[in-house]
Amino acid sequence: MGPLIAAVATKAADDAIEATQEEARGFLNPLLAYFGHHKCGTSWITKIVEDVCRAARLKFVSHHYETFFDGDILALRVREPFDFWNYINADVNFTREVDLRAFHVVRDPRDVIVSAYFSHLYSHSDAGWARLRHYRPYLRSLSKHDGLLAEMEFNALFIAHMLMWDYSRPNILEVHFEDLAAAEEEGFEKIFRFLDLVPRSVSVEQMRAIVARHSFIQLSGGRPAGVEDAASHYRKGVVGDWRNHFEPAHVEYFKKLYNPVLLKLGYESYEDWDEAFARREEKKPVPRSARASDTAS
Repeated sequence: MGPLIAAVATKAADDAIEATQEEARGFLNPLLAYFGHHKCGTSWITKIVEDVCRAARLKFVSHHYETFFDGDILALRVREPFDFWNYINADVNFTREVDLRAFHVVRDPRDVIVSAYFSHLYSHSDAGWARLRHYRPYLRSLSKHDGLLAEMEFNALFIAHMLMWDYSRPNILEVHFEDLAAAEEEGFEKIFRFLDLVPRSVSVEQMRAIVARHSFIQLSGGRPAGVEDAASHYRKGVVGDWRNHFEPAHVEYFKKLYNPVLLKLGYESYEDWDEAFARREEKKPVPRSARASDTAS
């Protein structure tokens, strides 16, 4: 193939891609979307979003990774038109050129680690996730102390996605999982009003009924938030649980790996947040059994 023919072929391919993108930008926009991250309440939020879409008669699609849509959501939408995109392990790079009206949920990465530890031990499905299938036996061979350290490495990509996210886009509502969990009905009403689904397509009463149907106590089979079942995918339902599981060594390693993420997401306001944690640990009462063993030694 000569240089001229090659150039013409390349131009034709580029024009075809641009035409596909223009078609997706034209008659199918804006695309409504939810962007989440691993262990940031994605199962819970997805159930609510899917039910609201059903009530609004919107076609809903859900993807865990970009491989599920070949890295081109616009081309997929032209081939198979849909209204709402549920992107669970969202990488910002696959969202930049899409005309969106969306919301994005993050969570304290320290709680992500604790939630992931128990989930990867017991409850998270490894269907279609070979990495977890091979990692789980190794995690189960470790002590809890070492397992939490291993989780900080295993979840690096998911936490990096939160760090790299563009938080300045006015067409994407930024939500902290903790705020949503503290006021579910109000939080989801704000989200669906932002997406212009409530009250235009779904009434406030319908939306609240859907949220109530997927509350923690319903999803956990009647167990209230704060009562732990380590083997359940809906384990405990509280925020800040990392404080009950992190030891100083975990804090030190987490800070080494992910301090910029905590600061960027607003979960800490200064770099030496670990000093306050250390002071709290010092004030913890020493168990009687430990005092007895110290005396005996």
